[in-house]
Amino acid sequence: KREPGAAGRVSSNPLDELEHVTFGVYGRETSPDGVGYMWMFGPRAEIHVRANARSVTIPLRHPIEAFREPARAHINADGRPADDVALASPERRMSSVPLRATDVPPVSGMHRIRVTIDHAWRPSDVIPGSTDERLLGLQIGDLVIR
Repeated sequence: KREPGAAGRVSSNPLDELEHVTFGVYGRETSPDGVGYMWMFGPRAEIHVRANARSVTIPLRHPIEAFREPARAHINADGRPADDVALASPERRMSSVPLRATDVPPVSGMHRIRVTIDHAWRPSDVIPGSTDERLLGLQIGDLVIR
């Protein structure tokens, strides 16, 4: 905003400049095959998406090879059920969530997507020799927002 001419190209409202904001996740990581993702910080994460978005596709991955039990992701959009995804293999699954402009809460000005699972895992509890004490849910990949 402080750059010359920025007043004409940058909104004074930060929400106008953001595609999305994600809460309840750890920092960004990259898989060995070059795919970016963030671990859920426990069994719930929230993604706030710009108000004019019509849909969001959320890549989800559950490392069943490490945690040894399946997971089920429940996705709510603006307070309504949007998708249920069974994760019983290590492959990435895509959850496509339609968004309605009339559902955007006036207070936040952004769609609110909630991803939940039944429980999270602590790697040190299930992987022999692990010293990772983080409480992990699913891996959430790069969003596709339309």
